[in-house]
Amino acid sequence: MGRIRTIKPETPQSESLGRISREARLLFVLLWTVADDEGRARAASRLLASLLFPYDDDAPELIDGWMGELEAEHCVVRYEVDGARYLQITKWLEHQKIDRPSKSRLPGFDEGSRLIVEPSTTDLGPRTVDQVPRTKDIRAVAEATRPSSDKAFEEFWKVYPRRDGANPKAPARKKFIAATKSGTNPAELTEAAKRYSAALAAKQQVGTAYVAQAVTWLNQQRWNDYSATAPPVEGGLSDAERKKMFEQLRGNGNGSSTANERTDLRGPSVGSCPSTTTGRQEPDLTSHDQAGIGGMDSLGALLQKSLGV
Repeated sequence: MGRIRTIKPETPQSESLGRISREARLLFVLLWTVADDEGRARAASRLLASLLFPYDDDAPELIDGWMGELEAEHCVVRYEVDGARYLQITKWLEHQKIDRPSKSRLPGFDEGSRLIVEPSTTDLGPRTVDQVPRTKDIRAVAEATRPSSDKAFEEFWKVYPRRDGANPKAPARKKFIAATKSGTNPAELTEAAKRYSAALAAKQQVGTAYVAQAVTWLNQQRWNDYSATAPPVEGGLSDAERKKMFEQLRGNGNGSSTANERTDLRGPSVGSCPSTTTGRQEPDLTSHDQAGIGGMDSLGALLQKSLGV
């Protein structure tokens, strides 16, 4: 259970804290909120990352390095008892004044239980009290060892068009990884995002609310609309072409007729189809009829361009 703690005004001026990274300093203060009244807490890395940095996806990878920085300055000590990891905040009562403290339910530290974390193939670098990498070095190692799916998502995120409004990254990452696990090529998703961005740029809609949230775009599998084999959607009709099409629908597309003199394609114009009592004579197309048919041909071409066919 979290606890309300206090921070002394002189804490930011501490020389020992000044020798560690900003992230490690933040971690040190946040640890106070999960430590019990004797300054002890559970020290499982992923547990602490989820409690103290719930919105930082890289925290589980980096928190051990930050903890190592704190250990190097003797701010905390980690230890292990019966297979469980714990930490003790050193000089706890100098940091906090607690009225009626509760007795800790966690085992205390002794030198024999001190935990020295050995480097491994997934380690972020040396984490003993003698060798502690700075945060920027940890980030470089974390980037190099990040799973390929995360790297592919970062490439996708870089090219996905920005929008006006929320665009949560974490749920988008989950949808992206789910799509790749189902067989979709990550490079295909990235290329489709580029084409989606180009289509919006052609309409001057990048950076507006018309841009879909990435998680929605992925959930609806809209990359299929922008695949390499999909009809081109970048262009579409210009304002002038849309106006021309509208005018043709009204019947005056080529200037040969007016809104009040519309072409009737159901039959010939009045006076152009004489009839006899013995049969119906095929009409000769007047210039008015030919203009109407020409207008429809132009309209069909514009519709084809609009649909990308």
